Amino acid sequence: MEREVEGMVPLVLGESLSVPMVHAEARSLPRTASGVVYNAVDRAGSTTVLRMIRAVARNRSFSLDISSHAMDLRDDMKEAVEDQAAAMVELKESVERGRDFVFFGRFHVADLLRVHEMGRTHLAYINMVREPVARIVSSWHYQTATNQKMVQRRERLGVRTLKDFARHPDRERLQFVLGLHPMRYYFCGVTQREACTAATAIENLAWYDVVMVLEMLPESLLVLSHR
Repeated sequence: MEREVEGMVPLVLGESLSVPMVHAEARSLPRTASGVVYNAVDRAGSTTVLRMIRAVARNRSFSLDISSHAMDLRDDMKEAVEDQAAAMVELKESVERGRDFVFFGRFHVADLLRVHEMGRTHLAYINMVREPVARIVSSWHYQTATNQKMVQRRERLGVRTLKDFARHPDRERLQFVLGLHPMRYYFCGVTQREACTAATAIENLAWYDVVMVLEMLPESLLVLSHR
């Protein structure tokens, strides 16, 4: 696996696809915060975080609200926009219930900024990122084990290995068709795909109250606990 990851660095990511690592950090969150929004990034430890939140929720007086519209970075832009709008409605409903909650969903950052209109001072925003190459390799193997339709799609497109994908002349389009998009697209608007750069993603990441790193999970949780 290490040899595979090493070989994918210059091929899969390169400068145009990479997202610099963001170290866990926490600003002073609003003292009146009654809600926490966990903005999950695909294949970046979100299932692990969800399990931890569920365990804590059993012993604490807050609810866990999970979006039924898990935003995906689809090739179909219309569906992506519709999913994002539906998830925003669910978040708004959680805010309006007036009790402490953790909302677990997937949003594009630029779209999530609209939550300002709901009362920004009462919400805290958290997410977690992952080493970019490891995330793409994880996505590939996860799909192989759980998504036979995606495996068949790869076969039809002549993308049988990660190296096939990395060397494909139409990789920029295939990354959405095959679900192997880089993290940076989670940190731009759903309709801003063409203009989304690593620099924009890093700028938008600074907006979060806490950014954790999967490879530094113990340290990230320590930062969060001292919030």
